[in-house]
Amino acid sequence: MKVSFNWLKDYVDIKVSPEVLADKLTMAGLEVGGCYQENNDTVFEIEITANRPDCLSMLGVAQEAAAVLGKKFTPHSRTGNIRKNFKKDSPYVSMGRKMKKDFIHIQDKKDCAFYRGCLIKDVKVALSPEWLRQRIEALGVRPINNIVDITNYCLLEFGQPLHAFDYNKIKEQIIVRRAKHAEKILTIDEKERVLDENILVISDKNKAVAIAGIMGDKLSEVDASTRDVLLESAYFNPVLIRRASRQLGLSTDSSYRFERQVDWQRVRDAQDKAVDLICKIAGGKFIDEKEAGKEMKPKPVKIQFDCARANKLLSLDIGVDKVRRIFASLGFSCAKSSKGKLLVKIAPIRRDIKIQEDLMEELSRIYGYEKVVSTLPAIRSALLENPQAEGVKPGVRRILCGLGFNETINYSLLSKQMLDKAMINKDSLRLRNPLSSEQECLRPVLSSGLLNCLAYNISHRNTDLKFFELGHVFNSDAGEELSLGIIATGKHIDTWQVKKEFDFFSLKGVVQGLIENLNFETPQFLPNDENGMFYQGESAKIYCQNKEVGSQGRIDNRILLNFGIKNAGPVFYAEIFMERLCAYKSKPVKFTALPVYPSVLRDISLVVNKSVEYADIEELIKKEALSHLKAIKLVDVYKGEQIAAGCVGMTISLEFGLADRTLTDDEVTQARDRIVKKLKQELSIQIR
Repeated sequence: MKVSFNWLKDYVDIKVSPEVLADKLTMAGLEVGGCYQENNDTVFEIEITANRPDCLSMLGVAQEAAAVLGKKFTPHSRTGNIRKNFKKDSPYVSMGRKMKKDFIHIQDKKDCAFYRGCLIKDVKVALSPEWLRQRIEALGVRPINNIVDITNYCLLEFGQPLHAFDYNKIKEQIIVRRAKHAEKILTIDEKERVLDENILVISDKNKAVAIAGIMGDKLSEVDASTRDVLLESAYFNPVLIRRASRQLGLSTDSSYRFERQVDWQRVRDAQDKAVDLICKIAGGKFIDEKEAGKEMKPKPVKIQFDCARANKLLSLDIGVDKVRRIFASLGFSCAKSSKGKLLVKIAPIRRDIKIQEDLMEELSRIYGYEKVVSTLPAIRSALLENPQAEGVKPGVRRILCGLGFNETINYSLLSKQMLDKAMINKDSLRLRNPLSSEQECLRPVLSSGLLNCLAYNISHRNTDLKFFELGHVFNSDAGEELSLGIIATGKHIDTWQVKKEFDFFSLKGVVQGLIENLNFETPQFLPNDENGMFYQGESAKIYCQNKEVGSQGRIDNRILLNFGIKNAGPVFYAEIFMERLCAYKSKPVKFTALPVYPSVLRDISLVVNKSVEYADIEELIKKEALSHLKAIKLVDVYKGEQIAAGCVGMTISLEFGLADRTLTDDEVTQARDRIVKKLKQELSIQIR
């Protein structure tokens, strides 16, 4: 909307520059998008939001300007009080033939609550005076003649659309009704428009003479031959006007305002002002006025305003008297209801104000947002359900990134098809109203997202891959828990920078090292042939303190093909449910000095029956070595012709040492022999 700076000064004593006023209006919520000069005037282009129809007029913007400047708002223009001109002895009033009593008829009061027509005779249609032309031209309205220009002038001033008919072209009566099916009208823009029953029209006894609230017809418009004018002012149903405007593709200054509801109090005021100007400028004589409908008297909104509460919420210190002055500058009446509280009566046009918080916004924007002290929000810490699981995240990332893994982040929502491709047998939670088929399920495990990442990289010729993801998974009972997924394929750097294929035991070492470095008990790995996504014989369940916390294994080739992973090496995957792991107490962290005395290494080569678990071998070695043993490492696993059927060859490296002295060769030999003897006796293991 365009607003004239000079015109504003008719209502407000403005001492600041246009630039300063533009800035103050913008800071108060009326965004001034730009300014330009027009005939020694500054014109503001203001963005009026949909909730502020009161500002679709010069009077409305002037009220805002007075409030932000702290000045008095005087709504009377330089023509003075118009009602005094309607006295019988006024030179602008004639005793000519009046309109019939039933001249105006409204068929449905829901379509048009109120309609008023004023008859002015003996007008002289001519060019408007220069001041009037300059004012409407500055605001983008093309001058036509003095009668039409006056209606446009009052629309800009009051925000109330008016329409002038040539009274002598109206047949007998004004009827406000719905259009007939396929009824036609030639509008002022010289286009024939076809109407229907959804469109409200103004008609006489014979035909429609205007599309209500939007545009008049060509045949009844005011032209150079017009002598008598019927001036219309009304309150139309906003929904009907909006619907008709969209249906016809016809938007005008009038429809724009009627759609947003005009101010009922200005329906008569704008018309009275227009009659006054027509009489003075066009030499007309006011003859008569007729009304139909019922005057709307909206129930005033009254809000109890607590000044102390407002100051607390806004971090301000505004006195009650200052609050009252600010509200009064916006056209609200205030009365003290109790100590520190005001009963505020809202102007009917301000339909955007309904509750106390709305008044707080009005107070802060007029007082000045820049005066509101910036403070940090009060953030209350919340207890995590499993704070330890959240606390190990940094450690997990540090350890795995140190082992050459890259972290990935995938969506928690995925498609049912993705779950089927990953052969996930767990029940998943499905959304009732998913945004798309790609986001219909909450993931029960992390494998599908990591397989997708693997497939993408392999398709771009990246073959040596190691990924992990820390994220939440969801079960069918609407439970949620933190999980860690680890996936790897290709070659990785082993001892002395030698690359070797990543295998089941490589992944086992990663999982074991991770859990131990997080200060939990050393995990156990037991065979697991129940998981359909892994190859039998190359999968295991992960236990900590005899409780299952995850699983690992080599992913079945059928799943890899489902994800388009072809011509790639074996893919190994592990998933650890971190909250289950963290449910067990971690070992206390103790400082241990670096060893002063050297260690002694001894290897033993074994032939082990395939039915014997490595975990049993390791447990027996630790038991027999007592405090002499510092570390155990499985160096090699061999299957070949030299090994009997049903057996496997193992080479295990044992590190012996004490913190207070160096072990003798005899002590180490005795410990080794004791271990070998027990292995033979209890596990039937042969020495190679």
